[in-house]
Amino acid sequence: MAGARFEDLEADKKILAQTAWLDRKPIVQGGLLKYVHGSEYHAYNPDVVQSLQKAVQSGNYALWRNYADLVNKRPVSMLRD
Repeated sequence: MAGARFEDLEADKKILAQTAWLDRKPIVQGGLLKYVHGSEYHAYNPDVVQSLQKAVQSGNYALWRNYADLVNKRPVSMLRD
């Protein structure tokens, strides 16, 4: 079984170098580590976090139900959802 040769690595680097200088759309940051408005759904988005904080600080059950609804009715977003 043969592995990659230096020529293969060099060819890959040349392709990457050519691609790096092409005019194209701006790079999309994505949302893996940071919430990005209008991008993919995050379970801990600002609406969820803020509604939890308001419910806990106020002790208001209606605000807690609002938070619970955001969590319980969210789209599938975690491995075990």
